[in-house]
Amino acid sequence: MDSSKADDAEEIISKLCMLKDEILTNQSLRKINDTADDNEMWNKLIENTPILAINETEPTWLTVAWLHCQCYMYRRIIEVLLVSKFHTTLDPYRQQKSDAFQSSIEAMQVLAGYLSNFKSIEDESKLYESFEVLLEYSLWSNKCDLSILVEEKEGEQVEENDKQVKSSEEQNNLKANIISNHTDEVWAYLNCMRLSNEKSIITFVLDNAGFELFSDLCLADFLLTFKFCTEVHFHVKCIPWFVSDTTAKDFFWTIEQCVNSTDKNVSNLGKKWVGYLDDNLLVIIEEKFWTSAYDYSMLEQEAPSLYSKLSKSKLIMFKGDLNYRKLVGDLNWPYTTDIKEASSGFFPAPWCTLRTLKADIVVGLDPGVSEELDRSVDTWMNSGDYGVVQCFAGTRNNKKFVPVNENQVCISRISNDSTSFIAIVNESYNNNSTKLVSLSDLSPGNFLACIYDAHWWIGNVCEFSKEQEDVFIDFMHPHGMAQSFYCPSTKDTCWVPEQHDIAVIPNPISSATG
Repeated sequence: MDSSKADDAEEIISKLCMLKDEILTNQSLRKINDTADDNEMWNKLIENTPILAINETEPTWLTVAWLHCQCYMYRRIIEVLLVSKFHTTLDPYRQQKSDAFQSSIEAMQVLAGYLSNFKSIEDESKLYESFEVLLEYSLWSNKCDLSILVEEKEGEQVEENDKQVKSSEEQNNLKANIISNHTDEVWAYLNCMRLSNEKSIITFVLDNAGFELFSDLCLADFLLTFKFCTEVHFHVKCIPWFVSDTTAKDFFWTIEQCVNSTDKNVSNLGKKWVGYLDDNLLVIIEEKFWTSAYDYSMLEQEAPSLYSKLSKSKLIMFKGDLNYRKLVGDLNWPYTTDIKEASSGFFPAPWCTLRTLKADIVVGLDPGVSEELDRSVDTWMNSGDYGVVQCFAGTRNNKKFVPVNENQVCISRISNDSTSFIAIVNESYNNNSTKLVSLSDLSPGNFLACIYDAHWWIGNVCEFSKEQEDVFIDFMHPHGMAQSFYCPSTKDTCWVPEQHDIAVIPNPISSATG
């Protein structure tokens, strides 16, 4: 290193020491002084950030919300680099991320080997099983404790290594640590997307580079391969952030490392992902809002173009602890608070969140869960040993009904012989024999009909819940093609939200055409 670069590095170290001193002495939060295109947003936030201490007139490190000062600290670190002479593009966490990747190679080989076995899966229950495995990898890789993901195989010969994806028993042990688990609801929604055969986008708002990013790529690969979607968008950070967060450079570096891997399965995946990028099946998106201190209730107001992009997704997957904190406003909600309430109605599109707990904020737990954990595990909220898979798909009970898009509903029964179907309601069927009404007009005994695959599916209204704003529908056995009714071969049931318009036929037996 020449002397000028060395001097520049010393200046950076000096400024970082000054930043540390600012924090320790509770100095005022000053404006960002670099020329990056997010400084206006940041300075607006600093000017308007609430002061939590009584009798204080300006924001300081210890008088504003933890989320704000934590994000502000990481932005100030980047400011030090941006105003330097020779280190404006330096990622100060690059070596740590590289080391984490190298330490994860064996686990990546295991997961790549698992994915390489997916030639075709026709049995829906096996498809669900594989989805569940990959979703849980994506969840637990957020902990980055690789010992929980692989196990030694005893007494067996294997060609490439002696590791395997966790056995069913081990998977079940891990499931016990998912203290709020909406995996079935996420599956039901995604499976309806698959069966609809429509063009669709699934969006990942990424967290960590390294093994977590690799696991997310494997899950995305699975979703594309089996037609759950036609594009996957990855939202990355536009600056180095919270040490291990994924930037665009990290993303492309990871795929390059996979391509050059000596492991055939990892290399093949890397080459496939390069092709996906070339064909725009994988799309990388940078947005400055992700490196702000705003929680997501402010996203539509502060970043309307980003909100519009997200609204084009069929599902948004938020990864990790910081995304979770921003979803729920980083507030200390009662642990049993519904995720819909805690997220302040944030809903650009159906979304789910995969998060291992590393901060003392969590919602959506069943009554008694937190009390039991308090009695048995002191550090359950910040050890990363417990996780949540939570979704908000636009309906309060999230049982078996998920709206897919306007005038379309999806009904799914999840069991060993799982079946799913799309029921489409279209105004073109609004004739003498059908009418579009609000389900609030229904009462037990009414018949309901939905169009699917050019046939009618009919059911009987069993129960109406004003409190939950749903109607319980019992789909009946076939009535024969003479009435143009096409019904499930096995009786099925589903909940349907009241606010969704559905076609209703007053007398299905007398209707010859639907």
